Amino acid sequence: MPAYYDAQEMLDREKPDVVSITTGGYEYSSDHYEPTMQALRAGCHVLGEKPISNDLRHAQEMVDLAEKMGVYEPPLYARGPRGQKMAG
Repeated sequence: MPAYYDAQEMLDREKPDVVSITTGGYEYSSDHYEPTMQALRAGCHVLGEKPISNDLRHAQEMVDLAEKMGVYEPPLYARGPRGQKMAG
């Protein structure tokens, strides 16, 4: 797959079934909300790093849209409290 610098362009061209959102949260000057909403609107299942949002309204919008689109959007917990890998 080619590299994309625009999430919407990638969604439009590649039409993936699943997208992993690994942008940082607000503390890293980034956010999960917009790329997650773009992927959900494209009908993709979304795997997102926790927390899904630092804004409760945004989190609810993402969950509501996932339900409306019939796709799944679980938060990923890749590491345990002490950094050990957790079973998926």
